[in-house]
Amino acid sequence: MHEHGFTMLELLIVIAVFSAVILTVSSFVLTTNQNPALNLENYAQKILLDLQYAQQKAMSTDTSVTVYFPSGCNKSYEVHQNLEKKWTMEVPENLRITNNFSPYMLIYNTGLSERGGRITISDQYGNQAIIYFDVIGGRLRMELNYNE
Repeated sequence: MHEHGFTMLELLIVIAVFSAVILTVSSFVLTTNQNPALNLENYAQKILLDLQYAQQKAMSTDTSVTVYFPSGCNKSYEVHQNLEKKWTMEVPENLRITNNFSPYMLIYNTGLSERGGRITISDQYGNQAIIYFDVIGGRLRMELNYNE
């Protein structure tokens, strides 16, 4: 006769796996909260990836994509395609976004923008991440400046 249920070894393995996952997630959260420069770099990378995704989306769908920075708001940005909002990105309280092409950046179906631009993400300590969008070639690049 076959009994149903789990053995003690199976339960211990499941508990060990859950513990490892919780430990990994909690250490990431604690590290991010304790290291403002890492927090800045993570969000700058996220913005850079969103811009690259918007470029790819414009080229793959043969439409333009707009990255919109609401007027007077330095805490979020929106991505629109065909005048429809696709997503909004909020940044943490300790970070601020500014740009030199306010209020939007239009990315054509070629992946190029109507003009180049610069997005600056800064924290309360004076650290900055600057994302450059080159008008020729549509190249995106990021530069980190840490206030020592």
